Parts: sequence; C-alpha cells; structure tokens
Amino acid sequence: NIHLPNPSMNKQHTFTIQEIDENLSINIILEDGVVLLMDLPLDFLCSREGSLDESWFDILYPYDFTVRIPHLLRTVSRDFSIVFLDDGGLLGLRKTEDCNLEPILFNDNSYLQSITQIFSRRHPNKCEKAICASTYAQKFLIVLTQNCHLKIWDLTNFSLIQDMDLTKGNYFESSDNRTYESPGEYMTLFGDYLTIYLPFGNGIFQIGELRVDSRGKLLFNQKSLVPTNLSSSSI
Repeated sequence: NIHLPNPSMNKQHTFTIQEIDENLSINIILEDGVVLLMDLPLDFLCSREGSLDESWFDILYPYDFTVRIPHLLRTVSRDFSIVFLDDGGLLGLRKTEDCNLEPILFNDNSYLQSITQIFSRRHPNKCEKAICASTYAQKFLIVLTQNCHLKIWDLTNFSLIQDMDLTKGNYFESSDNRTYESPGEYMTLFGDYLTIYLPFGNGIFQIGELRVDSRGKLLFNQKSLVPTNLSSSSI
C-alpha cells in the first residue's frame, strides 16, 4: 500500500498508473496544483525484498493548475507527459536532468481564451475538451474532443497538423446527439488503422487510415462508416 498524506486523499484532478521500462509509474495532479510522481521498480514490488531510495517519489509544482484546471493526463514516455486542460488546451510536462518538470505549451489559442474567460461572464465552451487520446510512433498525438473533432499534433514542435470535424460529410449529419458525455476509450489504433466510435444515432464506427505525407505530417484519411445497429444480413 502507498499511503498519501490525509489532506491529499480524494482531491486529485488526474490519476494515471502504467508500466514503463519495467517500472510502475504513478502520476497524480492534485487540486492545489501539486504534481506527485511515483516510480516503483517491478522487481521490488514482486519480490518485496530490498529497499527504495528517495528517488522513487517526487513532489513538484511545474504549473499553476489552479487557473487552468487539468482534465486528463497521458504519459507518452518516461520523461514526457501531456496534460489535457479543461479549457481544451494542452500542456506538455518534460522531465529535466535535475528531476524537475518543464512545462511546454502547445501552439494553440486556448491560453488566451482561458484568460479571457476569467474576466468574462460567459460560460466556457466545454466542447473542445479532450475525451480520448492516443499516440502514434511517439511522434504524434491524436486527440478526440467532446464535440467530435479529431486533432493530430506534432510532438516535435507541438503544432496542430490536422483538425477534422467528424460530424461533417456523412449521412448521420442530422443526428441531434453529436457530443460525448464523458471521457472514455473511444479510439482503437491497430497498426496504421484508427477506429473511432461516434455518438450519432445508435452509434457508429468511423474507420480510417493514418499515413505520413512527404512533408513528414501525419494525416487521417476516412475509409468507411459502420453502424452499430447492423442487420442480420450484414453480419
């Protein structure tokens, strides 16, 4: 068991746990903006022998998450994670040689929009929030937003490559329900093929192919739509 300080319990914005390089990595962003990083060797967890030095646990404050609220957190590699913010923006967290976290803003206008909303009476638009994300070759980030936009980012320069509105150009365009209610696993990546579940009608699956063009940019090409309510003759 890992016991956190009592004031920290159940007060996190994000919580991720996964295996990276034979280590169990746990990353938590608390409501007060503090980032907790835990890195536990699998050999230690399985054998219960030996001891851990102080390097397995870090408490950091890389960014003011009390202003821009975290929504999701995804680990790309042992040294790089991506925070999906409530205003639709993206923030990279890169580990430095001195074990700190360097914040990296992605190239979009979400920061200016967030600051504007602080001084505005208008409610923020939640439809740009990420509800699902995946990485391709650890060089590209694929994001599905609440309002059914597919966005592809280049992780080498943190710029937006493609922004595709998945509600356009199909016969489900008249559907009333075009937004996701909550985050989930709505995308599956198999090789170069990406399958996306879309909340139109009774639900459909958008299948497309990912390819890198001559300029080194990753693009998504739509191939087919598969309704979930298939007839018996279609199976």
